[in-house]
Amino acid sequence: MIFEFKLPDIGEGVVEGEIVEWKVKPGDEVIEDQPMVEVMTDKATVELPSPKKGKIVEINGKAGDKIKVGAILLKIEVADDTDAKVEQKKEQPTERDIEKKQVSQKEETVEMQPEEKARVIATLAIRKLARDMNIELAKIKGSGEGGRVLREDLMQLAQGEKEPTTKEEKIVMVPSEMHEQHKEEKVVEMQAKEQGQFDEDIEKAEVIEVLRGVSESATSEEIIPYIGLRRKIGERMSLSKSKVPHFSYVDEVDMTEIVQTRQNFLPIAEERNVKLTFLPFIIKALVAALKKYPMANSSLDEEKNEIILKKYYNIGIATATEKGLIVPVVKNADKKSILQIAVDIERIGTAAKAGKVLLEDLQGGTFSITNVGSIGGLFSSPIINYPEVGIMGVHKIHKRPVVRQNTMVIRDMMYISFCFDHRIVDGAMAAEFAKYLIHYLENPSLLFIDMV
Repeated sequence: MIFEFKLPDIGEGVVEGEIVEWKVKPGDEVIEDQPMVEVMTDKATVELPSPKKGKIVEINGKAGDKIKVGAILLKIEVADDTDAKVEQKKEQPTERDIEKKQVSQKEETVEMQPEEKARVIATLAIRKLARDMNIELAKIKGSGEGGRVLREDLMQLAQGEKEPTTKEEKIVMVPSEMHEQHKEEKVVEMQAKEQGQFDEDIEKAEVIEVLRGVSESATSEEIIPYIGLRRKIGERMSLSKSKVPHFSYVDEVDMTEIVQTRQNFLPIAEERNVKLTFLPFIIKALVAALKKYPMANSSLDEEKNEIILKKYYNIGIATATEKGLIVPVVKNADKKSILQIAVDIERIGTAAKAGKVLLEDLQGGTFSITNVGSIGGLFSSPIINYPEVGIMGVHKIHKRPVVRQNTMVIRDMMYISFCFDHRIVDGAMAAEFAKYLIHYLENPSLLFIDMV
């Protein structure tokens, strides 16, 4: 029998998914729980396994296509004699099916008439040029692929040559010349369409030849499909920038005490096999600031005209992967120690880079951090992870001279940047928020007052 595998309801309000990669193809034998297709939703990328053993007979869609929940993804032929007979009986052709087939065969016969096969393959621009030069295209043997008439065929004929050159003899143009010719032909083509001179007799094969010519002319370019995670990132960034009035705020932090505190904690972290970075300290300081200024830990429900203040602190960590940027979340950061946060950061970061992050680890964020300190740069202006109202940029720590009590000293300094939703957070609040956070970072002993 034929089993129809449909895109399941993954939950969390997901109504459609994008096909990222097929793991199988028609003709493949699959077993139960074998991964068949990778699908991306607004929430996560998931691998869908086969619920049955059988042979793939049909797949619907290609990488980059979006499909609705409940739509048929693929069909599997499974071993079930009884059901197979029922299915076969259902598929017996009716009289109407036979009539349709006969009509189809008749149409195919008509399409194969000699005069149809003799139709000239040429672009609209070439056809117009031939008319202007009083040349009958039907008498020309095109030197292009599949017999397509090229510009040089017309030029050679106009110059009095006996026959257009063969494909092997035709003039070889460099990519720039081919690109210019293509541009000129496209202009003529557009003009012809505007003037109602579009030749309805051009077959699909000719359109394919035109597209092939465009591809050949762009030899110095590489085309990368805009699909999968990259397209999803683009959609979310566009949504955020179109809906949220961003504004930025930048300040600097003296990280000298944090650097020393981390150094003191490293032996304990190594003993417990925990990778301790500066990020857990920054997250604890961030949580303290979010508690002090709850509007920064909120979201806006535009339909109900309500601001939702969140009493939980789930911090998203922007993570670069081979396929693009995703934001796994450290849940309940206010209830975890610095070492526990470090464990969470390493776990979700490793899973994200391996493409195995769990759906639950990508949901429920209330505020995000993007850390580019290991890469460099002074500061950035990150895009808010909508519908959150704020994001923090963390940058490199470097030693430089600063003045302390009228004395020049060397300190570990770092710039931090923020972007806020100006509908919710005003500039004065942003400055106060940053100042409060900086106070905790410059005095890390304060982080342990409310430590869980």
